[in-house]
Amino acid sequence: MSSEYFRELIRRDQDRQLLRRLLLEGASSEPGAPVDDGYFAALQKRAQGQ
Repeated sequence: MSSEYFRELIRRDQDRQLLRRLLLEGASSEPGAPVDDGYFAALQKRAQGQ
């Protein structure tokens, strides 16, 4: 039982580290294209296979 508890703690820490790394990468990346109604309309068309 205690070994599963420690495995869960390790998994949570790894998830936390991954999220932190992704956030830092995103914060230091170049700005992307603006997200507006046109962006979401095009995304919806792509998702529907049109």
